[in-house]
Amino acid sequence: MPAETVRQATVSIFLRDPYGRVSAHLRDDKPTILYPACWSTLGGAVEDGESPAEAARRELLEEVEFCPPLTFWRSFDHTFEGAGQVYRVPIGGFLGETDLTPSQINLQEGQRLAFLDRSAVNRLPFAFGLDALYRAYFDEFGDAQTADAALRFTRASLDQAPLVHQLMRAAFAEYGHLVPPSGANLESVADVVKAMGQGGAVIAWQSGEPVGAARYRVDPDELYVGRVSVPPEYRGYGIGAGLMRYMERVALECDRQSIRVGVRMQLPHNVTFYQRLGYELITIEDHPSGMEKSARLVKRLIGGVPS
Repeated sequence: MPAETVRQATVSIFLRDPYGRVSAHLRDDKPTILYPACWSTLGGAVEDGESPAEAARRELLEEVEFCPPLTFWRSFDHTFEGAGQVYRVPIGGFLGETDLTPSQINLQEGQRLAFLDRSAVNRLPFAFGLDALYRAYFDEFGDAQTADAALRFTRASLDQAPLVHQLMRAAFAEYGHLVPPSGANLESVADVVKAMGQGGAVIAWQSGEPVGAARYRVDPDELYVGRVSVPPEYRGYGIGAGLMRYMERVALECDRQSIRVGVRMQLPHNVTFYQRLGYELITIEDHPSGMEKSARLVKRLIGGVPS
């Protein structure tokens, strides 16, 4: 077993939102850093001469440019493995409250900030084994409450194309392993604008925060829906299903009696998702690349209502 190395003491700050979810930030996707594109707590190392409380306040001001009142939660004698080495680090956990949404927070480090519930923690990759701290939090304070009542959907305007693009890139980033690669990761904002010009897009909002999006095209006999995008940290709230239910309304408004989606067979869980929503698997066809298969699924809307 590798020898254990003791690292400098650190602090981890958990900012709680009104729904009991807690803050996390997505690290930069750079090969030069440890754990690129993984999630982490806010916080960092305690500097010489600092108390843990002073370090927590300094780190928050550096990372998000504000610091609500903080209370000490508990200490962790945390261990994790990396590059064949076992590390032990003392961590001081601090709690704070905020009503701000991620888009209202000026994050200075990493790609983006989110508020996570237990199910998101169980799905996402974490740096330094810090998911253990989040599980300890939810074990002690209970699961976050969902905010279904605050979920709403709006048609996207063309000037919101950058937002639709941002949500798509965040949702499809995990599909970089596909062969051939997902085209969603190659599209520009201009591509999104062009696609929206052939139909439109819908944005999902939860408590004023954009949490998902999807595009549609009005074909002669049906509504085609594509790029259904819910970033990983927002999954588990019924947002994807809500987007597709809203698309049924869009289809009927466009006098279309069916909705079609396409799913790559490398993603069987996505096929199952649509089947649970009442979509029928019609055909399995060659992907345009010729390198794999794609499923064509259709939901028929009979008599002006979902069948």
